[in-house]
Amino acid sequence: MDIDLVIAPSVATAATCLFITATSLLKPWGLTRRGRRLRISASSAKSVDARSPRQTA
Repeated sequence: MDIDLVIAPSVATAATCLFITATSLLKPWGLTRRGRRLRISASSAKSVDARSPRQTA
């Protein structure tokens, strides 16, 4: 009965470490396709504002 008090937290800790390791290895590096698209659309909007004679809010 006392071993159950050790096994359950150990399994939970190991599962958490495995999940964190898998997430850190499988995450995308740099911008995703959506991020690149949003950055391009934001930079093109800024360049239009920069060329206009009046500053926008």
